[in-house]
Amino acid sequence: MEFVLILIYEVWAVYSGYKVMNDRSEWLEEAKPLNRIIKFGICWFVGNLVGAFYIFVAIVKLIIRWHAQ
Repeated sequence: MEFVLILIYEVWAVYSGYKVMNDRSEWLEEAKPLNRIIKFGICWFVGNLVGAFYIFVAIVKLIIRWHAQ
């Protein structure tokens, strides 16, 4: 079960990173194999940062709601 959740998170992270990094650099948009591999790596990294931020925000919101009760 954990593997499936991690897989879903990573797919979402790459998608989120792609949305952030799309059309940011002409070099990354070139249709060359090395550029595609590097773009995937950058999208994965940026997507995991975005995902970590959203998880942090969700945890803070849960803590605030818990304290408000």
